[in-house]
Amino acid sequence: IGIQLYDHGAGIPATLPNQPHWNRILTKILPSIDVSGKDSARIAAALEYGRTSTNLPGRGKGLAEMAEWIRKTDDGFLRILSGSGQITYQSGGKVIRKDLNAPFCGTLVEWEVKIG
Repeated sequence: IGIQLYDHGAGIPATLPNQPHWNRILTKILPSIDVSGKDSARIAAALEYGRTSTNLPGRGKGLAEMAEWIRKTDDGFLRILSGSGQITYQSGGKVIRKDLNAPFCGTLVEWEVKIG
């Protein structure tokens, strides 16, 4: 089954630095991913950290939960396009990053999993 979600907002790479936990992401997560500051690195960091712009309990873990489903079932993929970056999370926990020549407005999440 495949699901696609599109958010017309500013996008993950643009909003991530405005979050209260940005310093933690900047010092603890991004250095292990990439110090270049490219959008694909910011998307990967957001996936690893889990976040929300609403600061409401129970929010901000959706992408991490989607990735966890893929890791547990060892099937499917999660692709996230936002700003000038794209990441694809594959079974086995493999993350493929790609930086795009033209920015993608908003955030597109594509999640494909096997059910049953």
